[in-house]
Amino acid sequence: MIASSSGNTVKSNGFSDKVPNEMSGVQPWFACMMLLAIAPLLHLLATWDMDGVLTAKNHFLRLYSIPVVFAEVCAVLFAMGKNWSPGRQFRTLHPALKWLLAIFVAWGLIGSILSAYDPAFSVLFFMRYLLQILLLGVLVHVIGSRSFSADRWFTTFTLISMVYVTGLVIFCFVVPDPENFKWVERMPSATNIRQIGNVVGIMALIPTAALVFAHTARPTLLAFLSLTLLLAFMFWTGTRGAFVGYVLAVIGTFIWLFRTASFKNIGLILLSGVAAFLISAVAPKPAPEFGMGRMVDSVSSGDATSGRIEMWIDAIEAIKAAPLIGHGSGTYRENMMAANNYPYNHPHNSILQFAYDWGIVGAIFALALLAWLGIMLLLKSRSCGRNGWAALSAFVCLLAISAVEGTLFHPLPIVLALALMAPALAFTQNTVSGVDKQD
Repeated sequence: MIASSSGNTVKSNGFSDKVPNEMSGVQPWFACMMLLAIAPLLHLLATWDMDGVLTAKNHFLRLYSIPVVFAEVCAVLFAMGKNWSPGRQFRTLHPALKWLLAIFVAWGLIGSILSAYDPAFSVLFFMRYLLQILLLGVLVHVIGSRSFSADRWFTTFTLISMVYVTGLVIFCFVVPDPENFKWVERMPSATNIRQIGNVVGIMALIPTAALVFAHTARPTLLAFLSLTLLLAFMFWTGTRGAFVGYVLAVIGTFIWLFRTASFKNIGLILLSGVAAFLISAVAPKPAPEFGMGRMVDSVSSGDATSGRIEMWIDAIEAIKAAPLIGHGSGTYRENMMAANNYPYNHPHNSILQFAYDWGIVGAIFALALLAWLGIMLLLKSRSCGRNGWAALSAFVCLLAISAVEGTLFHPLPIVLALALMAPALAFTQNTVSGVDKQD
């Protein structure tokens, strides 16, 4: 997945396109950065629900992540207005990738159209995934500009992440009736506090990457403080998937990039984790389901998966009923409510989610696309410093969490992960993208 910074078309084994020429006014990469960076804040404000009563409007905003989807659409439309063409970009792709994308889209649409629940709804739900594919193409395209600054890109997402977490903390203090508030289900910007923990776990990879490549005191201190805040909040949510995903991402990326990454600040990363754990331990918790103690309790209770095994068995049985084209995108909740009377939005496993939605064949093509993306990140990550570290760790974290959560179901974690991957995917030897001018 390559984009040229010279304005020329570069063909590769992944996404490529003619990169925008320099122009006056707001740069396309900067506009897209701001749209995606504020998406968590838009979602937070749109679902700021002080009384905890889940109205139909609030449920709609939360479940379908409308503010996040709105930011994605705006980014894509803005790029189209700045000379980005999805058709032109598609034509520059590797032939095998073209076929993978074409078959995946066709299969997903067929399964959604034939959905027994609601074909129109299912097609619209599937379009969210197409939107995210387009978004990745947009980001690779606009980041190829010579004016792109990786420092500004990652700093902006870090600052917005801290504002997002601070807003959630403020929410906890201003709820008028905390004893009766449904804390787990009604925290803003999600349908479950664990989703927020997953998002923050991905956000925490940005200052982690900054620490790995920091060379001077000021950026090191800022990265340390922001990482501590984000990890403390992640621990405070009691999200096991985010904790495991973050740890696997950091360890796995260090192993792959051990020749290019700096290990001198690894002690600061560990210290940040310890400080975050202590902060979360002493911080007040609005409900028993919060905090790292929840992990200990779940293990000691003998049900470490919190009912996921039974959910996975039910999902497999449902997949057997429609193994070829699946049940259609977004139909899991309604179908499972009717069959098993539990209101989960997804089976808490991305492979089962894909197979349920699009059948085994559709799941294979979806996983093939993810494998292609992963291979491109592995190949590029060793040549572009912090950009590569952030990209690969985001990919590993997203997939690791998706094994037990819905990070490949909800748009926000996907959008944030794509924002971390794109600078590495857009990198070429001619790209002046902040790789050699990091602090």
